[in-house]
Parts: sequence; structure tokens; C-alpha cells
Amino acid sequence: MTEVQLRERNPFLYRLIFGTLDTVKDEIFAEFCRANYYNPLTKTVVVYSNIESTFAHELGHHIDFERFDTDWVYSLSRILPPIMLYQEWVASIKAKNSLMSDKDRWQFKRYLIPAFFSYIIFSIVIIFQWLTWLAKEE
Repeated sequence: MTEVQLRERNPFLYRLIFGTLDTVKDEIFAEFCRANYYNPLTKTVVVYSNIESTFAHELGHHIDFERFDTDWVYSLSRILPPIMLYQEWVASIKAKNSLMSDKDRWQFKRYLIPAFFSYIIFSIVIIFQWLTWLAKEE
């Protein structure tokens, strides 16, 4: 995908505000925590692991985002835990079914399923915090 095509996929204001903040946040977090991630606005995958399933999972995000004409709505919707869980599961399934060889499919259960459970725990914590905050407001 060329730079012009990337610019045409997403509105300028979104790229300027959220794209810049998201890219800087991801880069800083990845640098300090050695975290892997996919950036839908730049169509880049950053992987610090040499585990094939991790790379395939991040490419699974790319395949998932390609279903849409624009990236910004699906990307922003990630702040909602159910949508974030859906995106992570779809990326893992696409990695398992499309990108991983038969001899590497064991990595789905070894690495991707535990990673998905960590997202579930994170989502439960976030929802609990939201509910606690809402209860305090009333």
C-alpha cells in the first residue's frame, strides 16, 4: 500500500490527533516492555519475539483491518473491551488458519490462547473499574 493510499483510507484529523498519539504511545510502550503490536494507520507490524505465532497474530490484525475501507472506526472502537477481545480473537484465528504452517499450529495453544486469556482478565479489570467509578458518581 502506498503512502497516498494510506492517507486516503483515513481522515486527516484522525491521522493527526489519534494516529500521532497512538503511534507514539505504541512505540514507547513497545520499547520499554518489548511489546508486539500492529499499527493500522501505518500498516506496520512491530515484533520483538522470534515466535512465529506472535508474528502471525500481528499480521492477522492486518488481514482483519483490510475488511474495511477505513481503519479509524475499527481502531477507535478498540477502547471497548468486547470489541478489543473480538479483534484479538479474530487476529489469532486468522494467524492459525491462514498464516501458520501445520508444524507451527501447536503454538496457537501454547502462546496465543494464554495471551487471549490475559486480554480477558484485562477486560474484566477494566469493566470492574468502570462500574466502580460509576457507582461512586451516583
